[in-house]
Amino acid sequence: MILVRIFRFLRGYVEFEVWGGFAERFLNLCGRADIDLWAVRRVGDRLIARIDARAYRRLHRPAHRSGMRLRARLRRGLPFLCIRYRRRAGAVVGFCAAVLLVAGMTPFIWTVQVEGASPGTEQEVLQVFEELGVHSGARAGSVDVDSVVLKAYGLLPELSWMALNLHGCSAVIEVRERVPVPEISDDETPCNVVAERDGQVIRIQPYAGSVQADAGSAVVRGDLLISGAVERKDGGVTFVHAQGDAYARTKRTIEVSVPCRAEGNVQEKIGSSFRLGAFFLDIPFGKASEGEGVFARVERRQLELGGVQLPVFWERTTYYQTCPADFTYTEEEAFMVAVARFSEAYEQLEQEATVIGGTPQVERNAEGCRITAVFDCEENIASQMPIDMEFGTQP
Repeated sequence: MILVRIFRFLRGYVEFEVWGGFAERFLNLCGRADIDLWAVRRVGDRLIARIDARAYRRLHRPAHRSGMRLRARLRRGLPFLCIRYRRRAGAVVGFCAAVLLVAGMTPFIWTVQVEGASPGTEQEVLQVFEELGVHSGARAGSVDVDSVVLKAYGLLPELSWMALNLHGCSAVIEVRERVPVPEISDDETPCNVVAERDGQVIRIQPYAGSVQADAGSAVVRGDLLISGAVERKDGGVTFVHAQGDAYARTKRTIEVSVPCRAEGNVQEKIGSSFRLGAFFLDIPFGKASEGEGVFARVERRQLELGGVQLPVFWERTTYYQTCPADFTYTEEEAFMVAVARFSEAYEQLEQEATVIGGTPQVERNAEGCRITAVFDCEENIASQMPIDMEFGTQP
């Protein structure tokens, strides 16, 4: 059906209407005269149909004999477009050139897309496949899919599976990233459970080993909470992998100080370079900047037409360098910076422990701002420590 539409567009066609006589006789006369009509329909008292542009003149005789009036409604197709734009030769030449260009570029890869990869891995995958010959402008027929994928496996060990699919002018790379193997916990090596920080024990939940600290007792960092040396009924000692949770009340201190004058580093822009790419062309503009402490940020824009990416892009690379700089804050600015840093530290503390209470103390002067707070917390202070079996004690 599509080929028929294309053929009719190339030849041109006319949509006409007839009225005022005998429609059935008109259609019979057209059939006897081998006049091909299509899209025939009746709208009110009028009969509407389409006919090849070259056969339109032959309709006058059947219309006259059936007593119907004939009028052309629409004229469509390439011949009528050429007549309409006959004084605009440039537009016609440009259209023809575009058609030839698209037809000539059909055997080549226009776009390369990656599916199933994270943003960081996506760029690495595109770079590897470009080195293996899969890129914009490459001839699709010359790409050995199996060989390219096999080589890519050796260059991308972080991927567990990948596939290269060529769809028309697009190359789609489907990947699956390798899932890290979880660490297997060691439940055999003898160890003790000790206090990770100072605090007052609230409760101890042992899973293996013997409890050595009572609820309400004060402990300091490194004190034994659950022993891995378990006494047997016969008086001997068995060393086990002690496990358990030890909840205690602890004190956490957060201190943030922001001076009004300080030294630090800033990222200073030192230059830019550009690239214009289209199919086989890759035209650079500007010069790349290199040196110690220089890094680049790449921004790439792909030309799209009707939601389809075309093999034409504009890429801008901006170069920055880390340079030392002096920072000067007003008293109010130093306070705002200190509050922001204190909030970040407090959010981190909330992830590690349950905060029960505490009040920040703020000191502001012309030299800067200082925020200090001591929080009462409840947290699990249990930490495993291997037992030195040579002496039967923890190292």
